[in-house]
Amino acid sequence: MATSQEAEAWAEEVRRRRVGGQDPLAVAMANTAAAHRASVAIAAGTDTEGLGMAFGQSLHRELALLVAAGLTPVEALLAATAVPGTWLEAGLGTVTAGALADLVLVERRPWEQIEDVARVKMVVQRGMVTFPMDGSPRGHEGSDHLVRTG
Repeated sequence: MATSQEAEAWAEEVRRRRVGGQDPLAVAMANTAAAHRASVAIAAGTDTEGLGMAFGQSLHRELALLVAAGLTPVEALLAATAVPGTWLEAGLGTVTAGALADLVLVERRPWEQIEDVARVKMVVQRGMVTFPMDGSPRGHEGSDHLVRTG
């Protein structure tokens, strides 16, 4: 897994590689903003192994970029939970009776400040606490211990 410095170095390298004279990140941001304005369903999720990004941290960054592209923090959270849950399988992506209960518990209010998603306190997966490993809640800013939320 890549460190956050390696991830930022990779992101900077991508920015330097101009496609047709345009910054690929700027193009992606503009396309995301246009899709959002057109009410296109947006799903977050990163398959980053080998690209220089750590899984949890890359999703945190993706959510922040979605907000920067015009989604509200609530819409960005839904893009990582309920939206893909509706496409993948019934009972995923929501906290409701009968749904699968994989949860990521964070400090503060990510629905107001999306960067708070990085303040992971606890992960519950298949009904068991998987982070922190000793079962004692503690914050890990920038933690890469993030699992699906549904």
